[in-house]
Amino acid sequence: MEIAALQYDGQPPNASDLALRWHDMLDEAHQLISILPPEHSGKCVLLRDRSLFSGGEPDLRAAISANALVFQSGSIRGALPVVTDV
Repeated sequence: MEIAALQYDGQPPNASDLALRWHDMLDEAHQLISILPPEHSGKCVLLRDRSLFSGGEPDLRAAISANALVFQSGSIRGALPVVTDV
């Protein structure tokens, strides 16, 4: 679907700018995923206070070094997830 065909409150975003931002986000995601422990692949990354981890690469490295993360493997189907410490 063409971006210009969608309705916006203001000017439609530039498709080229969106593509560049999208690729930058994918590159960052690949970098973060490569840092995470492989045995926790597919799990939600949380801080010990159970808030969602939202930092960048330096924050992730620091959190891993400080053992400040928990990995949650809850289920979607409406069940409450169980968070376990690692």
